[in-house]
Amino acid sequence: MSSLPNSSRGDPTVTDRSGPARMIDLAAVQSGGLEEAAEEIARLNEALTGYQVYEELARGGQGIVYRALQHSTGRIVALKVLHSGREVTARHLGRFAREIELVARLRHNHVVAVYDSGVVLGRPFFAMEYIDGLLIDDYVLLNRPTVNECVALFVRVCRAVASVHQCGVIHRDLKPGNILVDLDANPHLLDFGFAKCFDDDELQSLSVAGQVIGTLPFLCPDQVRDKNALADMRSDVYALGVILYLLLTGEMPYPVNGSPGEVCRNIVEATPGTLERRCEPESESCAVGPISADLSLVVLKALAKERERRYQTADDFANDLARYLAGEVVEARSGHRWYLLRKTLRAYRWHVAISSAFALLLIGSLIGITVLWRKAEHAARTAQASLQMGALARLAGIQRDEGRIDDAILLYSQAIELAAQAPERNIAANRYLYTSHHGLAQLYIRDPKTLDAGRRHCELATALAQQLVRDKPEETEYQRLLAYSLRLEGRIAEKSQNWERAVSRFNEAAAAFQSLLRFADPDNNLPLEYEVGFSKQFLGVAQCRSGDSKTGMETLQDARWILQRVYDRYPQSMDYLMELCRTEAHMVEWHLRNKTPEDHRIAEAMVLPAIHRLSLAIEDGTAASRLPEAKRLLEDLKSHQVLLEKRLRGMRRPDPT
Repeated sequence: MSSLPNSSRGDPTVTDRSGPARMIDLAAVQSGGLEEAAEEIARLNEALTGYQVYEELARGGQGIVYRALQHSTGRIVALKVLHSGREVTARHLGRFAREIELVARLRHNHVVAVYDSGVVLGRPFFAMEYIDGLLIDDYVLLNRPTVNECVALFVRVCRAVASVHQCGVIHRDLKPGNILVDLDANPHLLDFGFAKCFDDDELQSLSVAGQVIGTLPFLCPDQVRDKNALADMRSDVYALGVILYLLLTGEMPYPVNGSPGEVCRNIVEATPGTLERRCEPESESCAVGPISADLSLVVLKALAKERERRYQTADDFANDLARYLAGEVVEARSGHRWYLLRKTLRAYRWHVAISSAFALLLIGSLIGITVLWRKAEHAARTAQASLQMGALARLAGIQRDEGRIDDAILLYSQAIELAAQAPERNIAANRYLYTSHHGLAQLYIRDPKTLDAGRRHCELATALAQQLVRDKPEETEYQRLLAYSLRLEGRIAEKSQNWERAVSRFNEAAAAFQSLLRFADPDNNLPLEYEVGFSKQFLGVAQCRSGDSKTGMETLQDARWILQRVYDRYPQSMDYLMELCRTEAHMVEWHLRNKTPEDHRIAEAMVLPAIHRLSLAIEDGTAASRLPEAKRLLEDLKSHQVLLEKRLRGMRRPDPT
């Protein structure tokens, strides 16, 4: 076993600066001390509008974090500024810009929020939520929580990571130095400088081929064995397992203080020891109390060397930790029949105790226990099928995002086949079955030859989403799934030129997303507003093509206003920019069809700003994540501009008569 080296603690980017938790910035001292840091703060305050920089909090591989006051709101923020100097490359700039875009996408209570971004002294910066708290290992060291309190805290960490994954992002650098616990014991995820999207085709442009991405002691064995291996959700699950092992025992699962080669060998080959502990721990830097065999097995499952044997998602890890806290069957041992029976008997121990006092009821009690055991076994088989379906569906999504369409179709189909063989389907299974049908529909509608198959799968996905909403009407996630499938039905109808059905489905989708805004936090509702605008864009185009161009143009104008508002609030999002420009391109196209001077005037006022915004995004790298699509849209806009200029010249030419 080994304690965590200081070099692996990461960047405490948003943390308290007082009391025993005060961080001494060794990097700043080594590079010139407090004097140089003070000079840098003075330069920033002179050049930076809207902020008063107070002090340096920390510096890491990419940037320096300062505590600052945002004048417009009067709130304290953490200001992250890219390093200056010759060591800054285009790769650093790309990663920093990517971090801004990704963090802004992640709207979750346990992920630091981004408020603003810009450029100062030629370097990009962004302002984020300032959290008064401690890094998670410091929190455990100073507060000495019980084992169960520590696990309960870590369940929230796993849920936060799961929410990041649900947004299509993998963190890739989870470690204690990137998890902050606030004064109310709520964890917050930090530092997305190494994060990537599931569909990020630009991964290699942000890293040198074969370069290790992340912090070595927390890398999973599959990435250590093959440095070109793509990280996925299970990479983050492994890092979570390492962190929880450290918090519970005060030690790493394997020695990490040797040379990089030795550490790599230990990660790949060394077997972590069990965590069981009967009394007080030897280390003062870990949780207090006994560690059970169940909890040990849960942590070790997250640390499995083969990614297929780990929990497939952070939610799965959190769910098993929650089962441990509730005294229920943990998935890490679900295959052991006697273990299931023992857990069932323990859950009904008072019934068993009473029945044992009555000899005449002994046989009846045994029959009851057998029934309970069978119910537990049945529930375990159902849960196991659900977990396998979820794993297949998620792996299919990964294959799809990496362009391996045939593999994705096969995995989605296997998940659906598994559902048909399951003894029964619970809500989780229906959720994964929805994902599989919806995923197949998205893939099949790309080819006109398989459009009918796509339609069937989409209708099944819609039916499943409706069932989920009936089962859990208070769960907004299921209402969102229904809105997605309705919009996809509209797209399928559009491809079949069934405009009446397309208008109906797009209208239902837009209304569904609009209704969800009632439950959203007004300060964190940009993604939902975007979905409303995006759906109205589809609706407006369908209305125009169905012959109702007046209503269609009004709907497109609504979509444009919504998307403009969303883009103005966060202009760094390429999704928001693309759909705003696409909506404007549709409107310009329909204005050009009308051929009136008024329509041409409106089109001219719309097309030039759209071209300017999109060109700028391509030039400054903002469009890197969707570059081919952005270039195609820009060409469409320029074609509209050429036609518009030709029309305007014809109108301005004097009549020869």
